[in-house]
Amino acid sequence: MIQNPSAPLLKIDQLEGSRFKPLDLEITPGSGVIVHSNDQQALDEFIDLVHGLSPRVGGQVLLFDSDPVELTNAARIKLCRELAYACSNSSAGLISNLKVWENIVLPLQACGLATTPAELDQLEELMLEAFAVAGFDESWVRANLHESPDRLTEFQKIICGLVRCHLTGFRLLLGDCLFRGDDSTRVAEADAMLNWLGERHPDSGLLLVHHGRAPVDVLGLSAWKPIEKVSLEAR
Repeated sequence: MIQNPSAPLLKIDQLEGSRFKPLDLEITPGSGVIVHSNDQQALDEFIDLVHGLSPRVGGQVLLFDSDPVELTNAARIKLCRELAYACSNSSAGLISNLKVWENIVLPLQACGLATTPAELDQLEELMLEAFAVAGFDESWVRANLHESPDRLTEFQKIICGLVRCHLTGFRLLLGDCLFRGDDSTRVAEADAMLNWLGERHPDSGLLLVHHGRAPVDVLGLSAWKPIEKVSLEAR
């Protein structure tokens, strides 16, 4: 089926959760939205509702023109492969008993990618390029790829998650509280990484979930335009 390039990647109409009031937003290819709230549990519920993982009180979610709640588990998982997810919790979505390399490669192989030696060689080149954008040179990558992610800092784990998003490919990137803290160097490197991802995936959309007040300067992002700020009002 040919996709309409102007059709919304995510369209939310009067979405209502048990912890937040009705919300509207729309993300089209090349654009983005920052959803912000002081209630972390409301933000967590919002993310679950976007993925179709929990029942909503009211409203509608259309992800790539499908309501994830109405899909079978298999169909929803297939749909959500195009919804890349990166987060800043203690694990950043990485499994501690797998090496960093395995955390990045195994999801690709589950989708039928990076299964031949030639594909793995190309993957390594793409990986080195992506890490370099965030300031990690080849020596750092090679020293850490075959170690446990537990040895990484929180920020390094976030970058690993974003690199994985890049390699799996995405139509919509969901960043969950990626900008916690006030380290200006970290924010600048994360900005650079996100802008590079937007340039490499020009038809994608960006959904950032932010705990706290809306960033004044929209975090310096420029690859997705416009970026709208939406307040998630807690009950």
